[in-house]
Amino acid sequence: MVNLRELVTALALAAAFAAFGGVRAGTVILKNGDHITGTITRVGAAHVTVKTAYAGILSIPIADIKTLSSNIPVVLAPAKAPAQMATLAPAPSGSGWTVTPVNMPVPPAKGTEPVSWFGPNWENELDLGALDAAGNSNSTQFTGDLDLHYHFKPDEVNINLTGGYGMTNDVQSLGFFETDEIWRRALDEFKPKWAKKMFLFAQNSNRYDAILGISIRSNNSIGPGYYIFDNKKVELDVRGGPGYTYERFFHGQSVSYINATAGLHFRYQIDNRTRFTQTMQYITSVENAYNYQASATSALSFELPEVARGFGLRASFTDNYDNTAGELGRKRNDTLIIGSMFYKF
Repeated sequence: MVNLRELVTALALAAAFAAFGGVRAGTVILKNGDHITGTITRVGAAHVTVKTAYAGILSIPIADIKTLSSNIPVVLAPAKAPAQMATLAPAPSGSGWTVTPVNMPVPPAKGTEPVSWFGPNWENELDLGALDAAGNSNSTQFTGDLDLHYHFKPDEVNINLTGGYGMTNDVQSLGFFETDEIWRRALDEFKPKWAKKMFLFAQNSNRYDAILGISIRSNNSIGPGYYIFDNKKVELDVRGGPGYTYERFFHGQSVSYINATAGLHFRYQIDNRTRFTQTMQYITSVENAYNYQASATSALSFELPEVARGFGLRASFTDNYDNTAGELGRKRNDTLIIGSMFYKF
């Protein structure tokens, strides 16, 4: 007697075999000529995951791959677009591959590439640092940084919250809270190649600083920008435009003025674990060039997936220069070196 469950299973396998031209192993051809056969399960932003019968699960850098083929649907998970299911075939040139989307749900992501809790278009990070010293001087400091990054072309939004508090010999030596929000919109609809690298931006940043006596400093700006580089390895963009600044101090005085802003963002992916970033911003009063501020933050991040998925260590150096701080009896230049742990979510 034929078992109904076995019959249904056999029919389902036959349908899948017919739909995808027969279930056979996928193939990865490396640039050095090696062939790897197995089941390709995921093509990520930087790695391809292959399940093999002879070496288990392999994670192969895309930079080492010449071409791919798989008539079994795999997960395509690019860095700046939603994940989808697709089959793969070698490109006619023999280098690279073509993608044929398949209308089926994407399974939950597994493997070494973190996926944000917020969805595939988000890349968020929480940094926490602390210092406690005792002896000839007693010092305690805490720092925190929350970065929320949404990118789905042509729009990109970055929201950053950062702050720090510290006491040295019972005197407050650190106390600030800062927010920074920036929106970019790429001008992909323009046909000239150079115009496709243009974008529009709007930015708002606010700062409270107990040491400088700043109750609130709010800088707002809008204008055009340009992507000099925009790929998986290197990102570099510059932007600039007019804006408005409002400042209020602890002693009650407030000032406001029209400003001019210039900014720069740089990211270099050294390898699949290590990333270097740098942001710079210059803001000056249009009416009084003496009234200006400049800031720069450089950071080196190192991921440690062996400890926990999305976990890593970060070292950063921030330099804030306020040319009018001398009028308040404070030093114009403030630097901050921070070592912290981060978690991507």
